[in-house]
Amino acid sequence: PALLGILAMVEAYGRVIDQALRLETWQAVIRHGATAIERGDHGGVLRLVKLGFLTDIVGSLVATTVALA
Repeated sequence: PALLGILAMVEAYGRVIDQALRLETWQAVIRHGATAIERGDHGGVLRLVKLGFLTDIVGSLVATTVALA
């Protein structure tokens, strides 16, 4: 039972970090990307996807740093 409690604490810690530092860039990509596609701005869509990807990478590094701290 003690090890199950430790497992629950580790999982809860991971969920708290996830919820606190969640960046949902896919929502912006879908919302603004659809508008850009309708306008025929394929370069804008590509820039938006790149920005979303870089934001996800930076966000994951920040979350990792916070979790380790």
